[in-house]
Amino acid sequence: MRFAHAETLVPFSCLIGLFLEGYEFELIQREQPLQFPPKPPQRRNVRGSVVAPFAGNSMLVLYNCPANQSNQYFVRVLHNEHPIPMAGCHNSDFCPFEVFKERIAAPHLKHDYSTLCNVKLEPPEHKPVTT
Repeated sequence: MRFAHAETLVPFSCLIGLFLEGYEFELIQREQPLQFPPKPPQRRNVRGSVVAPFAGNSMLVLYNCPANQSNQYFVRVLHNEHPIPMAGCHNSDFCPFEVFKERIAAPHLKHDYSTLCNVKLEPPEHKPVTT
């Protein structure tokens, strides 16, 4: 089990597509921009206090049913101890592990961390100060 602060809980929720509508999840998968939210006083779908309340938490739980002698596993997301439907799994709160890997995890693994984060910085140019 791992613990973190709200500053990581919100990005993690976004990363796995929690609290998204199905069409929003599809846009993110295609790396297309989302629409801006409506301006106040319109009703908001998501409130920050729900996503990251005091002592908020998220869990990914892996399930297997040995009674049916199947090797099939399922992933369930519990957010603040409540099951949350996943847009990437057709709004089901039990997602077959293979579907979870393909639709939710794999798109984030296509980028190589070393390539993205190995930026060569050029030293700043020092210009003489003239008055």
